[in-house]
Amino acid sequence: MSRGSFVIDNGKITSTGNAFISQENRSFKYGDGLFETIRSIKTKLPFWDFHIQRLKHGLEILEIDASKIEWQKVKAEISELLEMNEHKKGAKVRMSFYRGGGGTYFPTSNEAQYSIESYELPNESFVLNNRGKQMDFYTRIKKPLNILSMVKSANAQLFVMAARYAQQSKLDDAFIINGNNELCEAVSSNVFVIRGDQVYTPPLSSGCLPGTMRMVLISLLTKKGIKVNETPISPSDLIMADEIFLTNAIDGISWVSGHKSKRFYKKYSEALVQELNKIFVA
Repeated sequence: MSRGSFVIDNGKITSTGNAFISQENRSFKYGDGLFETIRSIKTKLPFWDFHIQRLKHGLEILEIDASKIEWQKVKAEISELLEMNEHKKGAKVRMSFYRGGGGTYFPTSNEAQYSIESYELPNESFVLNNRGKQMDFYTRIKKPLNILSMVKSANAQLFVMAARYAQQSKLDDAFIINGNNELCEAVSSNVFVIRGDQVYTPPLSSGCLPGTMRMVLISLLTKKGIKVNETPISPSDLIMADEIFLTNAIDGISWVSGHKSKRFYKKYSEALVQELNKIFVA
């Protein structure tokens, strides 16, 4: 995944070589901000409304004033950035928003500032991973249950530590648990569990991020007459599962092949990837 030669800094396109992070940048110093990752398909942003809805909600929670942000203008800036970076098949677009101004823990301003970058993707459609992911639970640090759990925070230390655990354990990803010892999410994805003809996913009250692809999948399955049970899931429930898959805006769906000695199918995963491509790519 190669980064483009150009980035956007508060509405202005500049080369990555000229991009500069001030020592006063509050996202750099305190993690005082949030980010959003969006997938472009060819030059379109099919999940734009979902992303902006979540981004606005996160900014409200962090009390960062985005009243001067013109969202349609930002969307146009992304289209221009993709063209300049020649990301024509598809790209991962990262939008970083943070509290402007300086200060210590006491900020001198609450006005939103932002930067945008794009990374080329090899495919212009969603592709299911050939080799299923091997996963286990990361239990050293648990995700707190509070309003900040819903924010895709610039401070992603928990997820970095969980990813480090996966690397050290020679796993592909890790399940994250909350303070109630319930399944919350994976390192960068929401989790869906299939048992028989029932589909389960942790509720937002579990502390999981309100993923855009999670919302898309719940809507898609519901329209097909398949109820998605948003209910707490314990680690032991996974041993009884027939299938587990992960969802995020960039990869779409990734199937999990194993957890400890348990092995899983990919029937739903294969069918849903085809459905996503039929709706959003064709």
